[in-house]
Amino acid sequence: MRIHGTRLTRSLAVAAAVVVALSGCVERTLLIKSSPSGADVVVNGRLAGKTPAVYPFRTYGVYELTASHPGFRRLRRTVPVKAPWYERIPFDFLAENVWPGVIRDEHEIRLELNPLAPTDADTTDRRGTGIPDRLDDEP
Repeated sequence: MRIHGTRLTRSLAVAAAVVVALSGCVERTLLIKSSPSGADVVVNGRLAGKTPAVYPFRTYGVYELTASHPGFRRLRRTVPVKAPWYERIPFDFLAENVWPGVIRDEHEIRLELNPLAPTDADTTDRRGTGIPDRLDDEP
C-alpha cells in the first residue's frame, strides 16, 4: 500500500508541475505612438524610450505620460488604462493561471505634439543658457 501512495504522490506532483508549466499568462503593454515620431517618452517617471515605444505594465489604472521632441512643446497627459473583462474577479484567476496560452493585452496611445512658436523657442534657448529673460531690458 505504501508503494502505491508514493506513486500517487509522485504522479500528483508531476501533474501539478505540468499544469504550472503550461498555465497561461497575460502580457500587458502600452504601445505609445507620437506625431512626430521619435519623441522621448516617460511613463510614470520612468523612461520608456523613443516612439513608437512599447512599455510593459503589470497593473491597470491611470498612467502619466510625458513626451518631448526638439522643436515641439512637451506634452503631459494622464491616460486611464482599464482592465478587460477577463482581468476582473473571478475571471482573472483563470486568465492568469489556467488558460493554456498567452493573452496579449495591448493598449495603443497616440500623442500629438504641437510645434514650438518662435517666441517659445527663443525663451527656451535663453533658459537653457542660464540668461534671464529680463536681461535685454536692463541698460
